[in-house]
Amino acid sequence: MSRALWCLLALLATPLVSASAQDLIVDGTTVTMGGTHRYDRVRVINGGVLRVTPFDGTDRASTGNLVLVSPDIVVDATSRIDARGAGYTTVRCGDGRGPSATAGGAGGCSVYDSGGGGAHFGRGGRGTIDCNICGSATSCQFPQEFETDCGNTLNAGGTACSDRTACRGASCAVYDGEPSVAGEAFRHSIYDIEFGASGGDKGCRDNDGFSTQPAVGGAGGGRVVLVALTDASGGTLQVDGTITAAGRRGCGTGNDSGGGGAGGSILLIGDQVTVGGTAVVTAAGGLGGDTLAGAAGQPDSTDCPTGAQTSGTCDDCGGGGGGGIINVLSRNADLASGATFDVAGADGGVCPICRGEAGGGAGELLID
Repeated sequence: MSRALWCLLALLATPLVSASAQDLIVDGTTVTMGGTHRYDRVRVINGGVLRVTPFDGTDRASTGNLVLVSPDIVVDATSRIDARGAGYTTVRCGDGRGPSATAGGAGGCSVYDSGGGGAHFGRGGRGTIDCNICGSATSCQFPQEFETDCGNTLNAGGTACSDRTACRGASCAVYDGEPSVAGEAFRHSIYDIEFGASGGDKGCRDNDGFSTQPAVGGAGGGRVVLVALTDASGGTLQVDGTITAAGRRGCGTGNDSGGGGAGGSILLIGDQVTVGGTAVVTAAGGLGGDTLAGAAGQPDSTDCPTGAQTSGTCDDCGGGGGGGIINVLSRNADLASGATFDVAGADGGVCPICRGEAGGGAGELLID
């Protein structure tokens, strides 16, 4: 067994399969769970969905994070393990959240119009201001029409921005989109319990976000770890379906847009890891938001809460979320050429006159 696998077992600090282990069979149904669990067999089959409990903001061991340890794990082609958007989240009119103050996209009381994308191994993208202010009224002028981080001043009750002082400068002649609203990339050990940061909420600094409008910054992806090891080196992990820890898209409400969430973390670890040609393994970032009407026609429209993405002037665009991390550790890895591994940063939002910046740089895909 490799040093990396022994390091993982030391971190788990328990036997590979406990004497009281049992089977986990998710057969054509949906099960939600978080934390670390050990089983004799794991099967996610016949359209089954194993959903990761979303991160509650404090308990990162049991929420946002799912670790399954078993000598025999199968996810069939019709099924999925889903930690999409199970990482850091954004409050209404707040900055995106992450492990540091700079990881989430700036938004809410920090901006007038659109939020920046959250970061992970890849940084987030920048959102835009209303792209009819500087120069042409039908296209964005950069860097003048990148959004500016004014510093978030959301009050303790979450009911108003305590400081609404203008911070962009006196005119387009001095606008430069700095400080940036994009979430800053952060690194960590693959064994750390860490998630994708969330995108900044739509602009609230002009005090137009404190009614019934929902938060629209995209949540970051959570963490999925599948461990198929035995003392006799006979553990098998077979993935033919979907393993996702992608970030959720940002959405729009009124005339303003949220940033996309960053991708989370996926570790596939086993004596024998087989990823079939139908498999999709993704820790990609989430799309930046926009206010292009008609949620049903937009990519990932189900990410948008009720009351979002339904109307408004489409003239500013949120930044895309950065990519996360996928790591495959195995003494014998069989990865089909048709399998999809995705740690890309996402595109920004799109309106007729603007496009938010894509999540800058992909995350990390490591096969060892």
